[in-house]
Amino acid sequence: MYCSYCPFSKKVHPVDNTNRFSIENTNLEFSIDYEYKLDNTKASFFLKKGFQDILKTNQPKDIDHIYLHVYEEGCFIGTIYAQSVLVKGKEAFRLKNEGSQIKYQIQRWMLNNLKFRAFIVGNLLLTGNFGMNFKNKTVRESFVLVENVVSHAVKIIEKQKKQRFNLLFFKDYTEDETAQAGALSATNFHCFNAEPSMVMEIPEEWKSFDDYLNAMVSKYRRRAKQAFKRAKDIEIRDLNYEEIVNQEERIYELYKKVCDSVDFNLVTLHPQYFSSLKKQFSDEYHLTAYYLNGEMIGFHTTFHHDGITHSHFLGMDSNYTRSHDIYLNMLYQMVKQAIEAGSSELDFARTASEIKSSVGAMPQELYFFIKHRNPISNKLVKRVFKFLEPEKEMIYRNPFGKNTSQVKSDSKSMEEKLTVGAK
Repeated sequence: MYCSYCPFSKKVHPVDNTNRFSIENTNLEFSIDYEYKLDNTKASFFLKKGFQDILKTNQPKDIDHIYLHVYEEGCFIGTIYAQSVLVKGKEAFRLKNEGSQIKYQIQRWMLNNLKFRAFIVGNLLLTGNFGMNFKNKTVRESFVLVENVVSHAVKIIEKQKKQRFNLLFFKDYTEDETAQAGALSATNFHCFNAEPSMVMEIPEEWKSFDDYLNAMVSKYRRRAKQAFKRAKDIEIRDLNYEEIVNQEERIYELYKKVCDSVDFNLVTLHPQYFSSLKKQFSDEYHLTAYYLNGEMIGFHTTFHHDGITHSHFLGMDSNYTRSHDIYLNMLYQMVKQAIEAGSSELDFARTASEIKSSVGAMPQELYFFIKHRNPISNKLVKRVFKFLEPEKEMIYRNPFGKNTSQVKSDSKSMEEKLTVGAK
């Protein structure tokens, strides 16, 4: 027996006596007929129709989208969004020949021979938990449900697609969420530290960018003014849809300059991704471009919704990093935009933690879970990740007067720390 708005025409698979799921390549919530499905549950902006439509029509390379729609006692209660990703080691990792030559050569050999398909619960284009949304479920209950549904779904998809998922990957959970993930640790998933997301809280009393600058200690306020001075010849413009379309080739070229320079990357965007976002989200999505002598030398993108500003992809010519402080000026511009939008929070996402902290962001620890489908290989997961992950020292600064902190990045399993809370 199903509710009147459940899709009878779709194949529904059992999980247990209570729960069922269907596998879709489109999101049911996108249909007008199903817009009310989650009642008062507030679906994430990035799980709703508009953004997911962009992903499907501008599909990144080697990524397929999977929607698992879940039913409890015949009624729709939520969606699990996942990505099927073909990972090629030598393309995803960019090794630096530093330190031990023996270790470097072993890492290089491993990556040249590394190729597998991963089932990822979450979105590689975003930092954060954007892989599940349920009605009236606690975090602990959600993890139990997701683990059960995914374990059934991957077997069905493998038969349908005639392809093997080697790795299951659940991404980007806060420490509080991770402490409720006993369903994953109990089924042999390994928990790791991810690089933190850098988040800046914006006090209500900041009504202008000048209020933000005045809140800084003098050292960082002087630094900001020096950065503005170096960029005095740069013209900053918020582009409309037609302007983005006209300059799409240059935008994508600048994006690729950044994309190709990072140590690890699993996503290569479609060339029309940026213009499609602007067409779909005219008021909520902004592409801010930086021009010097009439030439675009950089851009950044942001989403503004529900009182939060999210930093998204950017691109720039690194030749202007020192001479014009282009990246630092981008960060200040994001702060200005967030304040003007009335946001209470600015999420800078991950990477470049030190410079982001210098404008006021603080690290939000995130964790991910991994399980290899082969039990023997799964026992080696922790060692392999430890070996491939470069050690980093994170230095966090505070422009508002508190002490600088220095943290050594550690990708070791967090199971020892979280076992008690996860049970």
